[in-house]
Amino acid sequence: MSINMILAVSNDLAIGDTNSPDGLPWSKNKEDLAHFQKMTTGNVVVMGGNTFRQFQKMGMGFGLPNRTNVIVSGKYHLTDTDNNVYVQDLQETVDLMKDNWFTLLEDVFIIGGKSIYDQLHPYCDKVYLTRINQEFPDADVKISLDFLCNFDIIKRIPLNGYSEVEVWQRKK
Repeated sequence: MSINMILAVSNDLAIGDTNSPDGLPWSKNKEDLAHFQKMTTGNVVVMGGNTFRQFQKMGMGFGLPNRTNVIVSGKYHLTDTDNNVYVQDLQETVDLMKDNWFTLLEDVFIIGGKSIYDQLHPYCDKVYLTRINQEFPDADVKISLDFLCNFDIIKRIPLNGYSEVEVWQRKK
């Protein structure tokens, strides 16, 4: 089992746009979506409440299919379902990632949003970072990548003419 972060970021560090229908500042990047699906299907995904609600707005109901969805939200007290586990705070999330039976069989992917990335990157073994080679000055959700100083880049995977995936591994 490994704990991973998976995200896409533009040249100006945009990761989201709350005014966009799908929450992303860029139009659909089919190759990146296929990469995301390949990496996360059959595994555990950890997301914040805003990211979960964005998936619901996009018609994905109760989270991403074929994955165990862990939703971190102190605002909502929801009942766990077959594919969803609701946790209240960071400590409960960390305990779940480290101790729960499903993480023995599956990898964990932290999928956002910004607050979840900021809080959970210290627990990650790897980061799968899609670089979108564009700028989105109107995007209202940006992230610092300063935490990557604790990681080494181990692979680059070209996706298309304007994006590539960088794989980062935590320094030993």
